[in-house]
Amino acid sequence: MKKLRVTVNNKTYDVIVEVIEDTEKEYTGSNYMKDIPVKNESSGKIPRVENTQKTQNKEKGVYAPIVGTVTKIFVKEGDTIKKDSPILVLDAMKMDTYINAPEDGKIKEIKCKVGENVSAGKLLVTLE
Repeated sequence: MKKLRVTVNNKTYDVIVEVIEDTEKEYTGSNYMKDIPVKNESSGKIPRVENTQKTQNKEKGVYAPIVGTVTKIFVKEGDTIKKDSPILVLDAMKMDTYINAPEDGKIKEIKCKVGENVSAGKLLVTLE
């Protein structure tokens, strides 16, 4: 059993979830959710959650936040990118999820292709 805090339509719920099967050994999360406010009930303050992706993953890059199919790639190797500019699109259950650049940089290598199914946490693009 895991206790989770879930926010839906700006309402927060504390839920207990029974994990029946867990095939993922690790989920790195996504860059666009690096600073999620979480209210500490004892102090009432809202601390910032640290993005642990950089410490968990050895290679600097963009990782898949969800399982999906790559439908569009907007960049080429060698392109210079700005923070929050779109890099690619993942389709999951007929919904497009735009994956944006976590920081300014240069595309070193594209490690996926259009039509490829990717799992959560897969390295999609490496950055310099």
